[in-house]
Amino acid sequence: MEVKKYLAYRFEFWKEILDRKHWVMYLYPPPFELSELKELFTGGRINPVTEVIEKYTKAYMVDAAEPPPEIAGAIKNFADDIACGREVVVRAGDYIAIHNFMRAQKKAK
Repeated sequence: MEVKKYLAYRFEFWKEILDRKHWVMYLYPPPFELSELKELFTGGRINPVTEVIEKYTKAYMVDAAEPPPEIAGAIKNFADDIACGREVVVRAGDYIAIHNFMRAQKKAK
């Protein structure tokens, strides 16, 4: 299987797992409020920095879309971590670059 197809499957798999809202449907009624489950699974993904990282890293790895030059180094660091099977590490410089990029995008609007 080619790498691009593998990465597309990997991102789609995680999207399906994390977006799943009714995995306890066999229990009626569910033993807890489903909003609690959503909060549990999306708690770390609500951060706007995380959304920017996911968006551009996925585009770079799956669609071969070059990230914006301001954050290209950071996105390529994250892609390298994923491709090598390491835990993704957000370095201080990468975090600052992404925040500056987000501020510039906000000012442009």
